[in-house]
Amino acid sequence: SYSEALFPSEPDRYVNAVIPPKRTWKDFMPAPLAFDSEMVVFVGKHGITLATPNDLRERADTPSDRLEHVDVGNLTKQIRTIAGLLICAARDPKFFPEIKMVIRDEAHDLKGHIYWWDPKKSFTPNIPVPEALVVYQLPEMKSCSGVRRLMVTMADEKGKFRFRNIRQRGGSIEVRAYKLDEEGRIVYAPDMGREGNEMYPITVRNDWWELEMMEVLFKCEALSLFDLVDPRYLSALDVLNVLTPDNAAPVKYGYTFLPQSAQQSQKEKNIVVAAVVFGEPGSKLKVLMGTSLFGIKYLLTNAPEELLAHPISPEEASPEVLDRALGEGYSVSEGIIALPAYKVARDMWVIDDVRLKTLAKYAVENKRIEELHNRAREALMRARDYREKLQYDKFIASAREAWGLEARGYPDVKGTANDTVRGVVFYFALLLPFSFFLERLLFGFTRITKQVGATAGIFVA
Repeated sequence: SYSEALFPSEPDRYVNAVIPPKRTWKDFMPAPLAFDSEMVVFVGKHGITLATPNDLRERADTPSDRLEHVDVGNLTKQIRTIAGLLICAARDPKFFPEIKMVIRDEAHDLKGHIYWWDPKKSFTPNIPVPEALVVYQLPEMKSCSGVRRLMVTMADEKGKFRFRNIRQRGGSIEVRAYKLDEEGRIVYAPDMGREGNEMYPITVRNDWWELEMMEVLFKCEALSLFDLVDPRYLSALDVLNVLTPDNAAPVKYGYTFLPQSAQQSQKEKNIVVAAVVFGEPGSKLKVLMGTSLFGIKYLLTNAPEELLAHPISPEEASPEVLDRALGEGYSVSEGIIALPAYKVARDMWVIDDVRLKTLAKYAVENKRIEELHNRAREALMRARDYREKLQYDKFIASAREAWGLEARGYPDVKGTANDTVRGVVFYFALLLPFSFFLERLLFGFTRITKQVGATAGIFVA
């Protein structure tokens, strides 16, 4: 090889990872890497990469990746080795031998339009969003030793964009576009509502050479969410739902969290523990999150703090109090939800408390749930005290304890209420034929009007 001829006394100066004797090239790379030659191979051409083997690259993509940490001696040695190899390769007419293997061209192009829809002006989206940032995330890892796998381009003045040579083999591509103001705030985001994603999907099938799509944005403000990990199972949440203050799906809303088909609750690494929800400027939203396995575990409704400090009695339970307990939602103008663990635990506790008191009003009780519920309130009250004393380590510990306890009982409380309703409906269903047969037994009217009247009277009585 060229290295043996140039450096005969240093056999380890060059490692052939293209055709290694017993290992593949990945065995020499302990950290995930991204090479320029990958793009060449992706479009059906031949390419090679010169990289440092057996290097963890621990400082890559960290604040410690600075010039003073560079091993200048090793770098100089590498530069001399590469220079010698390239000189020898340029002089060798047989450097590129005949290769019978045909590399498949797997690159596709994607183009589209970014529009904003004003129903007052048009029946279809046709207002361009100029200079919008258009992105798509490659699957699996988010970065490879500092190389981002988030592909980015910008739309032109007419809202047109184009990605050349999409770096993804098959499957679906989820494309998202954002418009930023002069201060870097997101003011337009993909509309995931019925006038956006439901009519003009943000995903496109990667099954043709020339792909085309249209994406609809809406004017918005961003609300950041953090601490998206179930404190009981330590599993990341992966299902996100957005509601309005009246518990309906918003007409226009959006979020940036995970690809729509992702299930990170079953993963142990490469998880996402933050999300951003987008709503119309000045609007209020509720956020419900959970996992594909265990249901709702994260509830943000902005329930009144008063119902935690001074719980109601069973006699005070009413539909009006239940409406208050359901919360009014958080304003997207806040920008961020601070103290998320405490607020999730509080919002869960308040709605559960009113539901339990409503059931207790009608003599429906569950001692196990009530014990968990009471322990959760004790942890929440401790968290409030720790926060006032600025003991934030104990505050977050107590808040997460309360969250875990209440999240354990939340499905049971809701299930008990639903079972009670189903039981009432079932007994009413039994009462209807009973009323009919009792009318036949006691009265036996022949006219249909009298039969219906007597049956209805028995049913009501």
